Amino acid sequence: MNHKASEIARLLLDKQSNTLSDNDCKILDNWLNQSEENRQLARSIADPDYLLRQYRDYDKIIIPSPKTIAAQEETQEQRLPTRRIWIRYAAAIILFFTFTLFLWKSTEKPSDAAEKFAEVDNIYPAQNKATITLEDGRTLLLDQEESAIVIDQRKIAYADGSPLVDVEKSKNKSTWMTLTTPVGSTYHIILSDGTKVWLNASSRLRYPDHFEGNQRLVELSGEAYFEVHKDPHKPFKVRSSRQEIQVLGTQFNVAAYDDEPIWRTTLVEGSVQVSNNRSGKQQTLAPSQQAVLNNEEIIRKHVDVDTEISWKSGKFSFDNKSFDQIMKEMGRWYGFEVIYETEKPKNRMMGDAFRTDNLRAVLRFLNNSGIHYRMEKSDSGKQRLVISKRKEVTP
Repeated sequence: MNHKASEIARLLLDKQSNTLSDNDCKILDNWLNQSEENRQLARSIADPDYLLRQYRDYDKIIIPSPKTIAAQEETQEQRLPTRRIWIRYAAAIILFFTFTLFLWKSTEKPSDAAEKFAEVDNIYPAQNKATITLEDGRTLLLDQEESAIVIDQRKIAYADGSPLVDVEKSKNKSTWMTLTTPVGSTYHIILSDGTKVWLNASSRLRYPDHFEGNQRLVELSGEAYFEVHKDPHKPFKVRSSRQEIQVLGTQFNVAAYDDEPIWRTTLVEGSVQVSNNRSGKQQTLAPSQQAVLNNEEIIRKHVDVDTEISWKSGKFSFDNKSFDQIMKEMGRWYGFEVIYETEKPKNRMMGDAFRTDNLRAVLRFLNNSGIHYRMEKSDSGKQRLVISKRKEVTP
């Protein structure tokens, strides 16, 4: 039986604090018996000296949040016993191992890893950043302190009610506009019918200020999560260049980036019909199913929904994803393109990473999986992550 890295991390922490239940103990024992690598990792985490060394190294790269700093100050004030302090160190390291538990032993020297980190800029994502382009060509930069906007027939406002702009009306026809997110940013919009849309990085949503006729149509390029307001008399449609999705009221995720050959539509609840614009083929999805569109084909399969929509919760999820897909997701978030000087790694990744972390911290998983890389800038100044051949180890 396979277990998520986050689950194993929690069990290892519970073992350190002697709070492991009998059932969890069986699960952990099963995981430990699967391989020597698992047992070695558990032994390392149980070693206070090892944890202290790793924690210091981790602390040099991760800038703690105000909440973390406050928690540390509280810990010092309470003067916790030594054993509980070690447990806190273990918790920090296990958090790091949440996204590296199954990325085994690198063949490179520690000096190689340090050299690589020096090459990577300390890049943080922008998070709440987006623009709206109105039908008359005006472009509005949205306030980064706000995370959502609300659309109606008269105005565009932030979620707290602060007005952004009045919508110019012409003969009572709907006015179309476009919400665009850059790299490293997401944004939330509530459409005029009450439908909620979360837009992922490097995405574009075109929508009207109100829906006319017998359908509700929006156009998407990129990735978005939809909570569609139910209206049986007016189906909701999401149109992209290669597919169209029709729903009545449901929750689903669409990943339809123009620079990717494979598009994915994942259903959380309700029912949707996905059509391939090229071939006319269709798939109707039930919850936890995904429609995968590639050229003229469209197939249906069962997936882990949490993995597919992890971005909405502020995480990268590596489970059951190819190395290439993981790199593309990170590239859109941190603003780099990936260049392969060798064959694309076939390493099987598992676990999670937080999208609020800086780039240097997240790229640790490459070190732990033995993948050699370097960060460089193109002539145009764009960041490029180059996956290269491993260095030869001199005997």
